[in-house]
Amino acid sequence: MRNTPLSPSGVEQLVGYLRVFGLLAGVPLVLLTEFPDTAWFVLAVATLAALSALTLVLWLAPRWSSWRPGVFVHVGFGADVVVIIGLVLAFAHVQPNVSWAAVFTLLADAALRYGVWGAVVGLLLGGALFAAQVQLHAAATGQPVDPAGYLFAASTLVGVAGALAGFSHAVDRQHRTTDEHARTLADAERVRDRLLAASAHELQGSLTAVHLGADTVRMHADQMTPQQIRTTLDVVVRQSAYLRRLVSDLLSVARAHSEDVSLTSTTADVADTIDGALAAANRHRDQHLLELSVPRMVADLDHERLQQVVRNLVENAFKYTPPGGRVSLSAQHHGDVFELRVADSGPGIPSADRERIFEPFRRRADSSERADSVGLGLYLVKQIVDAMDGTLDLYTSSTGSEFVVRLPAVVES
Repeated sequence: MRNTPLSPSGVEQLVGYLRVFGLLAGVPLVLLTEFPDTAWFVLAVATLAALSALTLVLWLAPRWSSWRPGVFVHVGFGADVVVIIGLVLAFAHVQPNVSWAAVFTLLADAALRYGVWGAVVGLLLGGALFAAQVQLHAAATGQPVDPAGYLFAASTLVGVAGALAGFSHAVDRQHRTTDEHARTLADAERVRDRLLAASAHELQGSLTAVHLGADTVRMHADQMTPQQIRTTLDVVVRQSAYLRRLVSDLLSVARAHSEDVSLTSTTADVADTIDGALAAANRHRDQHLLELSVPRMVADLDHERLQQVVRNLVENAFKYTPPGGRVSLSAQHHGDVFELRVADSGPGIPSADRERIFEPFRRRADSSERADSVGLGLYLVKQIVDAMDGTLDLYTSSTGSEFVVRLPAVVES
């Protein structure tokens, strides 16, 4: 029911100021008012004393009590209602307009605590208190209020309650917008930190391998056989190629965040494009059975981006399929739609990960964290497919997963 952006402590502090104002106004009012009898005077003094105690207790209690902060919101409101009723009863014999201060205080109190709904509750309670005060005044003085007075009181209460409700709603909406922006900035900070950490880890590992390989050949080339030199240089070339792909992926992520994924369409054989992607993804292959069904077909699309899509999907299949498992890749076309399917025989994607699997730096929670996995692959695939006006579907179960990419393209067999 609570619909106010103010924290419980903030609400209590603001309402505390209202109570102090009530005390400052109530003391001289008691001294200047002529009460009909001692009972009315005692009730007025007792109400002010209760207000003083309430102000002190509710100001200090949150510092001493183990209650949850939200409890004080409800306890404070109930106590305020009781005190305001006491003020209305104590001064019922005075001109009815005197009770307006108490009624509007109740409205403000309720709106601060409960927002829009509080303004509605304050309107109903305020109307009831004003009616009670008018009746008590009429009984004490014999001067009833005419219907026009009730109409004026009701219209004023509704107007003030509407203004408070509108203000509370606007502040709450602004607060929610600010919170959303804060969460967005916090997410961006986390993405940046994860990007820096993951990139540093990836770059350090590959650069170390490149440095060691090159330094080994430089320092011990005269003691190595040609085969040993070739093997060492092959490691350097593979790690250099991986670094180039990593930098390319990071640049693609930056472009995707800025919605600037550039596309360059060319006409080329899809099989050649897929062969290049498979060669790049082969470093993750671990005795996997790779099944291919890629007929010769010429397509007019961005083959460099298609190669990124294929590489990342196949790398993902290799990473999360047990060694010796099956990974299949097929390509075909239906009219002017090119279709690519990459399936594996892994354990499938847990339901908890399916909604967020295409987010950056997202890796499956039930899989061991791989040192060579940054978590950008599927995110890049989604961004590229979207930029190419295609669709990306995921089908997964406990026996494996299949990613289906469909891209609009002019294809010739």
